[in-house]
Amino acid sequence: MDSREQKLEQFKGQTRLPNFAVPKRYDLTLNLDLQVCTFSGIVLIDISIVQATKFLVLNTLDLAIDDVSFTSSENHVRCALTQL
Repeated sequence: MDSREQKLEQFKGQTRLPNFAVPKRYDLTLNLDLQVCTFSGIVLIDISIVQATKFLVLNTLDLAIDDVSFTSSENHVRCALTQL
């Protein structure tokens, strides 16, 4: 296990998000398919990063995530997904 995997491993199984990223607002757009009991959508999360970090952890139990990107006041960054 490399050091990156070791750092990510500390978040596995945690029910609470780390304190270094504090959510301020969630905007959800959901598309429901009630015939097959599924949904898809887009989530925009406004967060305050209160401590330098190389990781951002989101609880996504039983969700398939296709794409992630981050926007700051300086730039827009597309990120690789790592699932624990």
